[in-house]
Amino acid sequence: MKFNKKFFQKFIYILFLFFISAILGGMMETIYVFLLFQKFDIGGFMYGPWRPIYGFGCLLLYFITRKVKGGNLAIFFQCFFICSIFEYLSSYFLELIFNRTWWNYSHLFLNLNGRICLYHSLIWGSLGILFLKYIEPFLLKIFQKIDFKKMTIFITILFFLYQIDGLFSWLRNIK
Repeated sequence: MKFNKKFFQKFIYILFLFFISAILGGMMETIYVFLLFQKFDIGGFMYGPWRPIYGFGCLLLYFITRKVKGGNLAIFFQCFFICSIFEYLSSYFLELIFNRTWWNYSHLFLNLNGRICLYHSLIWGSLGILFLKYIEPFLLKIFQKIDFKKMTIFITILFFLYQIDGLFSWLRNIK
């Protein structure tokens, strides 16, 4: 089998996007909770600085919506629905697997089983536009400027740290 350099570069870029999005999402959520409740909470499923739901959510948007024709409104509604469905399913399966509720929007207007609500879906739609139009293109420029060997080493280290964190987090959360 012949080594496909372009495929490998794309794979490393996808991992790069995942980790940066998971870390930025964790930072964003921590700041949001602090501003809303005046408490510093870095809690989540994992020990590390990443929140996988944001990394996977951004990858979903990247793969599904990057070829969207139309303006911001079309992008907004795709992000709104994709992220809402993903958030609902994530909440459902996390609760099913770990017998624990990770978030509950039942006190918010127009919620569905406390797993999603209109307010947060509007935020996901807006953040989706921000990610697809500004953040991802900016991250691509950064990725292209960094030496690929160094980037591969960096992503490999992050990947192994993430796997170790995932194992210990799983063991901590499984009941």
